[in-house]
Amino acid sequence: MSHPNLAEIVAGQHLVHTDPKTKVSDAVRTMQQHRYSCLPVLDDGLLVGIFTSTSYVRGVLDSGLIPSETLVGDVMTCDPKTLPANCPGIEAIKLMEIENIRHVVVTGCTDMPNEAAAYAVVTSDDFPPGEIAEIKEELEFEQRLWEEL
Repeated sequence: MSHPNLAEIVAGQHLVHTDPKTKVSDAVRTMQQHRYSCLPVLDDGLLVGIFTSTSYVRGVLDSGLIPSETLVGDVMTCDPKTLPANCPGIEAIKLMEIENIRHVVVTGCTDMPNEAAAYAVVTSDDFPPGEIAEIKEELEFEQRLWEEL
């Protein structure tokens, strides 16, 4: 079976992002407006992190921080998991399962040489549930094989 690559999966996606100096309350408001569960964090057009709903709950609420006084850069996940746009989508599913994450930043999403924000985000919601189940089974099978060796 042929799997689409990440560029095909995120085609037409408009990148909504934030920067490290944004107040968490503003980032959360942006996420709510767009109905997104994460925002890539860009600094001068370069990916420096990812701010997710988990970053908000664990990094802010559970820590007793005040969202309107906390910067995204203080609670974001640095060095988020990425895959290139030409990578098969199935690799994103595998990465999400192995790393126990729900978002992968896709890099190299444009041929425009001067556009710094050449990123998109793929989430588990971008894949049919059956495809995710197949990958989980495959990974579990691989794990059992390694354990038997």
